[in-house]
Amino acid sequence: CRSNTVDIAKQENLYRLNESYETSDSKYICQRTDKWFEMRQKAKVTGSTCNAAAGLGKLKEQQQHINNVMNKDNAARPKITIDEETSKRMEFGSTHEIDAIATLTGKVLPFVYPEMKYIEEGCMKIPSKNDANFMVVSPDGSLRVSPEDVPKMMYENKCKAPTSYNPSAYYSIPHYYVLQLLSEMKAYECKELLFTCWSLQSMTVFHVCFDDAL
Repeated sequence: CRSNTVDIAKQENLYRLNESYETSDSKYICQRTDKWFEMRQKAKVTGSTCNAAAGLGKLKEQQQHINNVMNKDNAARPKITIDEETSKRMEFGSTHEIDAIATLTGKVLPFVYPEMKYIEEGCMKIPSKNDANFMVVSPDGSLRVSPEDVPKMMYENKCKAPTSYNPSAYYSIPHYYVLQLLSEMKAYECKELLFTCWSLQSMTVFHVCFDDAL
């Protein structure tokens, strides 16, 4: 891509999932569909909640997570409220997700990994000894030489909303994303991951390697 726009429909290195595709294989279930939300509801932990669940955030966050999991069928349980600032950040991320994919496939991959293609992913379960639905992770995608090959790298992106004190993207990976990235690599048995951070100003790119001990 040599301009400021990308025609997603013409990107030959991009493969999206089909929302109407009937399947029971979680890898092909489109994210944010009813079936995807249903799978996440059954899980005790997801990629986005594992940091709080493990107690690596604030104690209040862990308590909220445990209460939500243990009492998810209890109509009287306290509802988790999202403040206005967090809600705006989430909306920013949803709105600009397509811009991150356009930058990845139009700029980053052709320059750094020209042989790779971006494959949109559904989700994958990580079972525990007693619960097949213990954990569900939903990476933003994978990078493969062709759609039929196994993933060479997993892919995760964050869209960083600008603030008055820092309008730019992340220049290091925030620690609260580390478990999410590790869990995605673990679920797909992949030793590498590409983490990007998209902002209105730029996109930063990180090459992440799996750490089994961690």
